[in-house]
Amino acid sequence: MRGGTSVYPRPGNHLAAVVVGTLVATTVLLAGSYLLTRFGVGLFGSEAQRIAGIETIKRAGLNAFAVQCISLSGAGSISSGAGEPEAVRAWVALPVTVWMCLPFLALIVGGYCGGCVRRCDSVAGAVSLCCFLAVAYGAALAMLSLVISAQMDAGLLPEIGGVTVSPPMIDFSPSFWSTLGYGVLYGMMFSYLGVAAALRRTRPSSAPGQWWVSGKSVVTICAVISVLFGAVLSVRMLGDREESGARWLEMVPAACGIAYSMLYGGSAVGRVTSEITALDRQTRPLYARAGLYTGLQRSDDNARSVKPFGAGVLAGGIVVAFLASLFSGFFAVKWGSRDGSLPTACRVLVVQIGCLLVLALSCRLAITSASSFSSTSVYVGIAFGPISVIGLAVSFLSSMLGASIATSRGAGVGAYGQGR
Repeated sequence: MRGGTSVYPRPGNHLAAVVVGTLVATTVLLAGSYLLTRFGVGLFGSEAQRIAGIETIKRAGLNAFAVQCISLSGAGSISSGAGEPEAVRAWVALPVTVWMCLPFLALIVGGYCGGCVRRCDSVAGAVSLCCFLAVAYGAALAMLSLVISAQMDAGLLPEIGGVTVSPPMIDFSPSFWSTLGYGVLYGMMFSYLGVAAALRRTRPSSAPGQWWVSGKSVVTICAVISVLFGAVLSVRMLGDREESGARWLEMVPAACGIAYSMLYGGSAVGRVTSEITALDRQTRPLYARAGLYTGLQRSDDNARSVKPFGAGVLAGGIVVAFLASLFSGFFAVKWGSRDGSLPTACRVLVVQIGCLLVLALSCRLAITSASSFSSTSVYVGIAFGPISVIGLAVSFLSSMLGASIATSRGAGVGAYGQGR
């Protein structure tokens, strides 16, 4: 205060901040998607035939939705074996890929611009702005989804379990409700980073909230583990001489998310189902469920098998999960959560559950193609069971231990002043 007047600028118009943030985020997203598509990269792959003009714009629009794991639906006709056109319907949900960096960057920039316009004077104000930005961003994308339509590449994905899972060559459009849901979800997660950066610029002495530092510790540890695992997996894939190796390399973030979920009792599930409608005959060429603590379970139409992982893998997973939660609690206290080990561990647990649920929504591949004669469905994703409860309980106890160790060492005391 100076002579009874605040040294900080007065907050700007809330509506203007939301409009500016949404426009900037949407513009950066679409412009970046256009560049990816124009140069033959992104989810539509560099092996696709060159496209130009309006087709580039249409595919760029569809690509902007696909990189955000939004479900795509299509209907049309393709040539059948008999030469007659066959009506086909299809639904596609692609997993999180390296191209998630596009909405990540767009929302951070949009959040920062909106935060600069609003000039938030508190963490509560930043959270409020973030919520409105997320809703506006999701609504803007949902409106755009009504006019976006394009075909996807036939070679989008390699075979899974001997079954071709690439979508048929028909026009696809983003699902309205899926767009709205994922737009709000990713808008909440990413735009807050930009808004928080703007808040620091406006009020450099503003203390971080205790929920913020708890979330920051969990997400940071998750990112470190994922980067390490992704680096190892990428090296192995780069050594793959097969043509599909580059395409799978884009899916490394999804593999990292599945691996992280398995540390806390989640399972990777993959299944392929095929049905001949006319004969009312259904087959399951592949069903597999892999859990770090339950082993690999595989079954098809002919046989079933259960194969536990080695003791070394099991012990390694337990140690990594324990240390990850331990450091999450430790860093939460170090960065400002100082109201006790139990409340800190509770916040870490809630954020951990939220993180696992977001990974389950993002790290899934689902493709269904159906005609009047047959249908094929492929799903790869994350499932949780009773073992997950044990994993989260261990996570809670180890994070409380980490918070207790940090408190006893005086970590975080005086770092930001009074925690909030």
